[in-house]
Amino acid sequence: MQSIRFIFALGTLAIAGALHASTFDFSTPTNAKDLAGNPVSVETIFVVNGNQLQITLENHTTNPIDDGQILDALTFQLNNQVIPTGATITFSGSITEAITVNTNGTFTPVSNCNGGSNQTGCSTEETNWTGTDTITGTPSDSTIKFDLCNANITAAGCPSSSQQTYASEEGIIGGPNTSGNYTNAGIKSSAKNPYIFETATLDITLSSGTFNVAADNYTNLIFGLGSTSTDEDAIAGVETPEPSTFWMMAALAIGFAAFRYRHKLRAQR
Repeated sequence: MQSIRFIFALGTLAIAGALHASTFDFSTPTNAKDLAGNPVSVETIFVVNGNQLQITLENHTTNPIDDGQILDALTFQLNNQVIPTGATITFSGSITEAITVNTNGTFTPVSNCNGGSNQTGCSTEETNWTGTDTITGTPSDSTIKFDLCNANITAAGCPSSSQQTYASEEGIIGGPNTSGNYTNAGIKSSAKNPYIFETATLDITLSSGTFNVAADNYTNLIFGLGSTSTDEDAIAGVETPEPSTFWMMAALAIGFAAFRYRHKLRAQR
């Protein structure tokens, strides 16, 4: 009997985890490619906690061949979001490291971010990734469109008011090859230096109210790649299995195991 109670307790905890899930992510589809036919693999992770929405951008495309594999924008729409009258949205963020890719393919950390502080823990406010989110909804229609753009990538829906017509630097670049080098001439000593190395985190704050935690309400998510008019591209993100899905499946599996165990005990009596 104690075993059965323990199994049901686990199931209850699993379901509770599902109900309180607030982390989910989107990525480029499997085998996604840029306009030149080169592979692209980028991801964004959302963490919702009350009035805080944290977005982590990651570029997993190693040893990129061209600028079209550099992540320069993320746009998405948040539906069914209660926006209290007079509420404002602000954002800040950080990057782990900014780098310069050298002519020999090696890379070195830069000493500052766009003239800002030391590269370790640079704020995105010191880079080009600032001020591009907009509120397009009102308390009546409850819709927000976010345009987080390092470049005016029109294909991704970046607004014409984006502070950069086309960025000359600070796109998010993936890591080097297994030897620790970048091998393409278009990346080495590029005018797009310095790059943000692999990851950037943006923290969005709603001055009053809370953000919607349901992943289904985060729609029309598009990754913007490239930073010139000839290589800009937009790839729609697809949702990857979120923790709530895992916990719900775990709950069902545990519940089924408990049912079979109880049935077996009855059969033995």
